[in-house]
Parts: sequence; C-alpha cells; structure tokens
Amino acid sequence: MQKRKKRIILLLNQNGGKNSMKYKYTQNDNYGDFASGKVLYSLPGASAFPIRLMSEIFQLCYDQLKTKEKVTIFDPCCGSAYHLAALGFLHPDKIKKIVCSDINPDILKSAKKNLSLLTDEGINIRISEINKMISNYGKDSHREALACASKLQNLIKGHNIETLCYHNDILEYGAFEKLIDANIDIVFADTPYSNLEHWQGETADDNIFLMLENMLNIVTHSTVIAIATDKKQEVEHEKFSRIKKLIVGKRKITILRMK
Repeated sequence: MQKRKKRIILLLNQNGGKNSMKYKYTQNDNYGDFASGKVLYSLPGASAFPIRLMSEIFQLCYDQLKTKEKVTIFDPCCGSAYHLAALGFLHPDKIKKIVCSDINPDILKSAKKNLSLLTDEGINIRISEINKMISNYGKDSHREALACASKLQNLIKGHNIETLCYHNDILEYGAFEKLIDANIDIVFADTPYSNLEHWQGETADDNIFLMLENMLNIVTHSTVIAIATDKKQEVEHEKFSRIKKLIVGKRKITILRMK
C-alpha cells in the first residue's frame, strides 16, 4: 500500500499535480532569452509572470477572437511589463498594440523601458548598453546577453508594435476613460495577490469587481478578458460571463467576456 501511494505521488509530480493545466498552444521550451535582467530590464521586488504561461493565455484568448488580424492588448496592472515585452517578441505577427498601466509611477519607468525594446530604437539602445558592459567588465554573462539581444532584435524585425504605458488607479471611477476609443481586443490582468505586491488605494474585497465595472466603457462583447488571481479568489460580475477557468500552481486564470 505504501509503495502504491509513493507511485501515485510520483505520477502527480511528473504531471504537475492533479490540478495542473494542460498546455495546448505552447511547448516547454527554453525561455532563457527572456530572463529578467539579461536583455529585458529587471526591477528588484517586482514579480515576474511566467513567460510560457503568458504566451499560452494570450493564444487562448486570441483563439477566442476568431480573427487573423493583429490585436490590441491591455494590461491594467502591468508592473514592470516584463511579460508584455516578452509577449511582443514571441507574437509580433499577432500584436498591433500593447497598452498598459500601473498605480506605481516608479515601476512604470521600468515598464516603459521594457516596452521600448519592441522598437528598433529601444533594442539598439539596449544593445549599446550591453556592449558598454562588455567593454567595462568583459563578463561571459554580458556576451550571452548580447547574443540574446541579437536574437530578440531579429524576432521583431519588420514589425511595428505600438505601445502606450501610463499611470492609472484602476479602482477609481472613470479609470479607463482614456481608452474609450482604444479598441481593446484582449485584457490581461495579473492582480496583486502575493507577498511581493498588494492593492494600493482601496482595500475592499471587491477590488476585482470594481476593476471589471470600470472596464465596461472600454470592452465590447467580443473582447476577451483574462484575470490571474489567487486560486481561492472568485472573479465575478453580473455583466460578465466566464468562458474558461485554469488552475496553475497558486494561480487561477479566469477567462471572461461581457454578456
């Protein structure tokens, strides 16, 4: 009996546990080129959303849109936008524009720098910075970063992803008025739920409800919304219906659409 229990535990571990999500769109590839601090800018204390999971969620949402056109993505609590920049490099053929906001003005500086890497000017500036580090320190890690930067530069060659990054409190009334004419196709929000981060401003239990309420002015019935929360937290609003729910470790991803 004891051996059988051990075998069951081993199988669960090999498959990521009984609640692990089965990836449909992405492979378990090496995403080392997107490591925070290598080419993409890092920020101490900022959480980093897993790149493979981000790509999977985006492709799931894109599939729901039933389109082959490039889309506009909005992240209302973007943090350093590390995951958004990586998404731009991975799917430049599907993304027209990335819009993001955050309540923290300091973290937005890193977000703007990361999104700038999706432009010719931004990636060239980063390559110059890395070359300078190679000249000053001669470290192998910097040479590896330069090789990664060249790969990323090739990924976006011929593409022109627009970006907009601005300061915003998503819980304030009229928080998204600036985006009324933005034609948002996909919303992705990795809401604060860990000890690395917390909601700023109001502390009511219905913060996600308030965020969704504020989004009513900028989404349509075709817009697909993905919200990442703690798996114990419920994502509910009477004007939105749930398309899908995914459990990934401590995270729950709820996919919604306006009714």
